[in-house]
Amino acid sequence: MKFFFNNKSTPYKGFYRLFQLFAAPICFILAWKLIAPIFHLPPVMKILQAFVEMIQNGTYFHDILISLLRALGGFFIGFSLGMILGILTGRYLKVFLILGGLLLFLRWTPVLALLPLTIRVGGLGEGPKIFLIAWACLFISWAYTHVAVSKLNPAMVWWSDSLGLNFLQRLFKVYAPAVSPSLIGAARVGLAISLIVVVAAELGGTLQEGFLREGLGYRISRAIETNRNDINIACILTFGLIGIILDFCLVQFVKRGLLRLTRINFYRTDN
Repeated sequence: MKFFFNNKSTPYKGFYRLFQLFAAPICFILAWKLIAPIFHLPPVMKILQAFVEMIQNGTYFHDILISLLRALGGFFIGFSLGMILGILTGRYLKVFLILGGLLLFLRWTPVLALLPLTIRVGGLGEGPKIFLIAWACLFISWAYTHVAVSKLNPAMVWWSDSLGLNFLQRLFKVYAPAVSPSLIGAARVGLAISLIVVVAAELGGTLQEGFLREGLGYRISRAIETNRNDINIACILTFGLIGIILDFCLVQFVKRGLLRLTRINFYRTDN
């Protein structure tokens, strides 16, 4: 069945795409109607009304924007640093011997355990939140990249050495394209982790004034305090939708944007 639907020439491909698009929401609504009365959860219509309420009072799209800025800011910082560290430790044994033990230790430090410490040191500003998100994404990116670079074909490394390429040329013209499947996997996992951490960071507290205030995580905490389960669930569903959109945008950017910019097919497969 999978082969049948994956065949590009099949006349049912359009139907399969529509089925993928609508099957999950329909199944969710049906399942929710069954479990909501059992666990005293708000019905579907009340959740939809919570969306409308947040949109009308002007908090919904602002919360989405602020949480996205925090999540993406920390993601880009952490992912970039992790990729560079992964290339260094995966390619140069001496660098791994110096930094590998520390990185392995820090990798297993629970990022959410650092939340009280970051609030203590940096307060409720943006710095601690970006730091936590970047910290989580850094070690995901480093682990994926380190393993991929350490398993590079030696012939490719010798070829880059023989051409006399500097580090930046090797980074963008040899190593990054060669390990692109691992980098894409790290980026997709990192985006998911960034959304998880931004919720925890905003639950810890946010500023109440200025543009960079509140956020979806903060809205969840307020919904819990005021016993608004409808708003709580609406925010959780919003995070799911954001994740789907971010993942789609990332894949399309790699498949089309980077291909046009660099003329390198980063979204290749090994098949």
